[in-house]
Amino acid sequence: MLFRSTSSTWTVTTLGGQTQLFITTNGYNANFGGLSGADAVCMSEANAFGYPGTWKAVLSTTTTNARDRLTILYPVVLAGGGATIAPTNLWNTLTGSLGGSNYTWTGSLSDGTVYTYYGGPLTCNDWTDGTSSSYGGIGVDETGYEAEWLDYSYDYCSTVFPLYRSE
Repeated sequence: MLFRSTSSTWTVTTLGGQTQLFITTNGYNANFGGLSGADAVCMSEANAFGYPGTWKAVLSTTTTNARDRLTILYPVVLAGGGATIAPTNLWNTLTGSLGGSNYTWTGSLSDGTVYTYYGGPLTCNDWTDGTSSSYGGIGVDETGYEAEWLDYSYDYCSTVFPLYRSE
């Protein structure tokens, strides 16, 4: 079950360097055991691909925005391929696909803040609930939807989606 949302724009200061981003190979229901569990999933998959560094899930919770928990150096590039996907502003619109499979857990609006709807957060109880009684915000990684990579819709927490991960 998918529900449409609206998007907003946020501008960040460009820093020198580079950040890598990619999508987990596997899909998961939203019960990661919190942000630390989601980060562990990202580290495990990054290690399996031979990507060095510390990888974090691009997720927001009721107390932590994705944009505040990640250190972003520009340009942002696709891990393993090097193609630039966000030259100056990760939180608005990507300039290319991450090569994913449509929907991805985010719990975030397009500006990297927590996704709320009707006054409540859509974070699957801060990524500890994998049931159909809660909802989580999702993004879409599909050509033509680059502006909605973080903020496309929401779905039941029992649904299986991959994660975005950032170095």
